[in-house]
Amino acid sequence: MRLLLMLREITGWLLLAGGMLVFGLSLLLLLDQRVFEAVPAAGVGFIIFRGGIHLLKSALALRVVLQTSVPPAAARRSSLPGTSLAAISPPPVAILPRQDAARRQAVG
Repeated sequence: MRLLLMLREITGWLLLAGGMLVFGLSLLLLLDQRVFEAVPAAGVGFIIFRGGIHLLKSALALRVVLQTSVPPAAARRSSLPGTSLAAISPPPVAILPRQDAARRQAVG
């Protein structure tokens, strides 16, 4: 998992730098008054840059998951050993009104 984290982070930074280089190329094309070539270059640079940001965000999320993961044995331990949830749950509550309350309203 650590290798996957490092690979995502390095690839994200490389894509981020590549996107910035393509933006620089687009700027050079604009300064040379080659507008029709600069617009697609800026679009490609934007896509590459956003891909790098996405990889960096997913690498950060993976790092957070790895740091906060709980061992499976500790996650399964219960505070009340030997009891089930059905034994400690409250009885079901009736949602409908009682019939004698409806009779009182009809009589009164």
